[in-house]
Amino acid sequence: MHGYRNGQPLARAVDAAEGTARLADVDTATPAQVWRQHRAACGVSRAEHTAYTDGAAQASALLMD
Repeated sequence: MHGYRNGQPLARAVDAAEGTARLADVDTATPAQVWRQHRAACGVSRAEHTAYTDGAAQASALLMD
């Protein structure tokens, strides 16, 4: 249902993804270090990474098995 209730927006999920993954490792460092180490395989642009990690002292890369 879309619309508003008591001034609050209502939303419903229209798509979902389910699955499992096996982690091989977690790499935690500064956002700049994580970007340098994993930029070729991370699947996001530098601008997206910077926007997501803005203000963070640390970031983590989840490395899939």
